[in-house]
Amino acid sequence: MQDLGSRSVGSLLTFWFNTAATLTTPTLTIYKTGTTSSKTGTVSVDWNSKTGLNEVSIDLSADETFYAANLDFVAVLTAGTVSGVAVANTIVANWNTFQAASADTANINTILGVLRAMWRRFGA
Repeated sequence: MQDLGSRSVGSLLTFWFNTAATLTTPTLTIYKTGTTSSKTGTVSVDWNSKTGLNEVSIDLSADETFYAANLDFVAVLTAGTVSGVAVANTIVANWNTFQAASADTANINTILGVLRAMWRRFGA
């Protein structure tokens, strides 16, 4: 299992994982940790014609209620086989989400100007 660290809400999450041979009929399920809420993900098997190299891309902007900030997630193969062996319930990755701060310089400068004026007027 891969720990993918913190990811920004609204970003595109892409990762790869290996299997010993071609992964057939995979189902990837994304769970919010601590709940049974889930979404289905897409696995590109034998990515770039490399046997056993699988790519997953998840658009975290597709459902910003599900992929909200400050939550933990886990990606699980809930179906599929490798060389005839079932790989259901295999955890392939986990991550958490955060809300990226917007750099609204104009508003920051306005707020700082108001604070400076208040400081001058009321002092310390």
